[in-house]
This record gives sequence, C-alpha cells and structure tokens, in this order.
Amino acid sequence: FGTVLSAFWILTANSFMHQPVGFEYFEGRAQMNDFFALLKNSQLWVQFPHVLSSAFATGAFFLAGVSA
Repeated sequence: FGTVLSAFWILTANSFMHQPVGFEYFEGRAQMNDFFALLKNSQLWVQFPHVLSSAFATGAFFLAGVSA
C-alpha cells in the first residue's frame, strides 16, 4: 500500500510538470492556489493506472522467471 501511495504522489508531481494546473503567478513566482486541482489533473489519471499495471506485470514476470 505504501508503494502505491508513493507512486501516486510521485505521479502527481510528474503530471503537474506535463500539464501545470492549480497555480498562479504572484510577485514573480508561481504559487499553488488549488491543491485539489493537482488531484483532478487529467494527466495523473492517465499515468497512474498505466504505471501500476506495468509495475505489477513486471513483478509478475520476474517471479514467473525465477520460479521457472
């Protein structure tokens, strides 16, 4: 569970880099003004299932290879 939660927050930061949302420029710097906009980012919900399924598939193939 901890690994999945960690992957979620890492992908939240990564999706912000691909599609910045929930911030505004204030006195020459970018400041976050809506935390929940980060969680509603469409890039996050495309990346997260993809990364989880590939991680589980990699683990499964590794275990199958070791078992063989």
